[in-house]
Amino acid sequence: MNELLKTYLGNLGSDLQYYWYSKGCAELGANNPGPALEYFDKLSIQTHNFDWQFMKALAYFENENIGQAVAEFQHLQTIYISPRGTWQIWDVLSHYYLGLAYEKSNWYDKAIEQYELFDSIWINVDAELREKYDVQKRIRILKMKM
Repeated sequence: MNELLKTYLGNLGSDLQYYWYSKGCAELGANNPGPALEYFDKLSIQTHNFDWQFMKALAYFENENIGQAVAEFQHLQTIYISPRGTWQIWDVLSHYYLGLAYEKSNWYDKAIEQYELFDSIWINVDAELREKYDVQKRIRILKMKM
């Protein structure tokens, strides 16, 4: 089916970028970050594709390529384009994942900074949200380590 769809889109003269993106997302959703990165690497990622860049950064993180994940999540926080507003939840979550990547790198002060920023943005969000609860717990633990 995948090859049939790829061939069909190719015959239409369609750009296969969305095909590679959806395949990467499917692999990431199936907890296969390595193959997801192979698909994301086929994309010609441009700054107007905030969602593509977020998913690639997440795949790096899930694949334990922490250095590249840090670089990608840091980059996401430097681009100010309208699609970033469309993907507001992922924009805020980029602070959470950058904090996790910093924490894995033992950069606790930077991790706390990202966690606190995430927490301050989502201050009125339901505390039962998994990431919100996790951030508050991580801030307490990291502050004790410092």
